[in-house]
Amino acid sequence: MTIIREGRSGEDVKRLSIMFGLTPRITCDKELVEAIKGYQKSRGLIDDGIFGYKSWKALLIEERYSNNQNGKVVDSDYELFGWLLDCEPEMLKAFVNVESSGSGFLPSRRPVILFESYQFFKNLKNVGIDPYKYIREYSDIITDKWVKNYQGGEKEWLRLEKATKIHKEAAQKSASWGLLQIMGSNYSLAGEKNIEDFVTKMSKDEFTQLSLGIEFIKSRGIVPLMISKDFNGMARIYNGPGYAKNGYGLKLKAEYYKLKRQK
Repeated sequence: MTIIREGRSGEDVKRLSIMFGLTPRITCDKELVEAIKGYQKSRGLIDDGIFGYKSWKALLIEERYSNNQNGKVVDSDYELFGWLLDCEPEMLKAFVNVESSGSGFLPSRRPVILFESYQFFKNLKNVGIDPYKYIREYSDIITDKWVKNYQGGEKEWLRLEKATKIHKEAAQKSASWGLLQIMGSNYSLAGEKNIEDFVTKMSKDEFTQLSLGIEFIKSRGIVPLMISKDFNGMARIYNGPGYAKNGYGLKLKAEYYKLKRQK
């Protein structure tokens, strides 16, 4: 991705001027800067005339939907976000394949989720609810330590709905969502203002799920590790301290090189 400001030259300047409907130019001039400011202002972005990550992302997503309104993720979407992050598209696809086997929705058209009972325990405490009041009756959705008690598929939604009856926001923050299995409590790192907006967007389509996941990856500082192919470093940040026990680094590495061989 090229950050475009007045005086910057290159093919991406030409590309941007064409996307804005201006006469193609190789150097960013005052006319293009004013067009950038106008676009930024119309999209609620800081209108500083510098076309960086947030501006490119907004414009490329708009262009993508104008060319393909289907929300199903295709290979060109990985290329789009790979260009935006300056990393290989196969690296992004490897994350998706490891986290969700490449599918963000269930047959019911609800997002793929996993409900975390220990996360719910902690989130209840965060909203001032004593989880021990419920732990005996709801031992399948509240635990005071991490346990692998997933039921998978549509049954995860039954667990979430059960938890929602105790506290909706705490419950939604306790599930991991979509193609990249972003924990609801990380909604702000995915670029959303609140959990409600996060869930609404996760429920829209796979492309939006991928977009939220890309924001999370960037926010957590994982991109440099993707570029250097530090698979264990990526997994440590993305999956937490249990990454080695669950082999996430090895899974990412194997999936990445499998995709590279298929190219």
